[in-house]
Amino acid sequence: MGGALSAGEDDVDLAGFITAVATAEPLPAGVAVAALTAALAAALAEMGAGLTLKRAGVGDEAGLWRVRGEAVAWRAALLRAIEEDGAAYRAYLAARALPREGDAARRTRTNALARTRLAAALTPLRIAGMAYDILGFLATVAEQARPALRADLANGAILAEAAVRCATLAVRTNLHDHPDTVERDDLVAQADTLAARAAAGCAAIVRLAE
Repeated sequence: MGGALSAGEDDVDLAGFITAVATAEPLPAGVAVAALTAALAAALAEMGAGLTLKRAGVGDEAGLWRVRGEAVAWRAALLRAIEEDGAAYRAYLAARALPREGDAARRTRTNALARTRLAAALTPLRIAGMAYDILGFLATVAEQARPALRADLANGAILAEAAVRCATLAVRTNLHDHPDTVERDDLVAQADTLAARAAAGCAAIVRLAE
C-alpha cells in the first residue's frame, strides 16, 4: 500500500507514511512506527555528534565520528525494516488464507503460520536491538555535548526507549502461540533484556540533561 518509507533519504514521504498509518488498513502499523521513531532518535544522535565535533578540544573525536557513521547506517536499516515488517505480515496473512481441508492441508497451514509468526517476531526484535544501540550513540554524544544540546539528546533517548518498548511488545505478541516453546522463551527473554537495558540507558541520558 502507499505511504511506505524507502531507505533512500530522497524517497522519504513522511506525510504519506503518517496518512497511511491512519487509514483503516493493517499496514503500516505499530512496528513500522517504532522503526521510524528509532530512526528519528538516530538522526538526533547524528546531529548531536556533528554539532559537538564543531567545538574545539572535544575529547573523543573518534567516538563522535563513529556515532555519525553508525547512525547513518542504522537510519537506513530502520527504514528498510519498515518494508521487512510489512512483508512479514503479508506472509502471515497468506499463511492464514491457506486451505484447512484435510490433515495434510492443515499441517501445511500450521507450519506456515508458525514460520510466518516467527518471521513477524524477528523483525521487531532487530528493530529493538538497533534502537538500543542508538541509545549507546546518544550516550556517547551526551557525555561530551554542551548542556544546551543534552535536552535534544535526551529527547532522542526517550524516542529510542519507546521504540524498544513498542518493538519488544510486538515480539511477545507475535510469539504468543509459537509452537517451539524453547525458541519462544529465548526470544522473549532477549526482548525483555533489551527493554530493561533500554529503560536504564534512557534514564541515564535524561539525568545528564536535567
